[in-house]
Amino acid sequence: MRIIDIFMLLRLFPRFSSYLDFICRKYLIFLVKVIETLIRRKICIKKRKVRRWWVRPINRRKRLKSDYYHLYKEMRAGDPDCFFNYTRMSIEMFDELLSLVKENLTKNSFRESISPECRLLITIR
Repeated sequence: MRIIDIFMLLRLFPRFSSYLDFICRKYLIFLVKVIETLIRRKICIKKRKVRRWWVRPINRRKRLKSDYYHLYKEMRAGDPDCFFNYTRMSIEMFDELLSLVKENLTKNSFRESISPECRLLITIR
């Protein structure tokens, strides 16, 4: 109900309008504005978009196609020189640095987070 509707009601019922003094009218108008605002907010809340995904499909496939999951494991297992060229540090130095910062890089959440090794590798690279 809008303010205009209230004034229409007051015109339709003149006897009712004669009982209302200035303060009551102001209070009534204030209440109508509050109710109108609440209705608008409720409509806006209902119009929010529903999420289609928890994680987008392209981000789900990232684990299969990223550098970390292919290059890092191969370089670490088979080619220490390539690992050194990629990170500019030896495997032992990387492990030592990882042990120092692992607690700060670990993220706790419901979703599957990026591993500390991957975070450190991205930062170094």
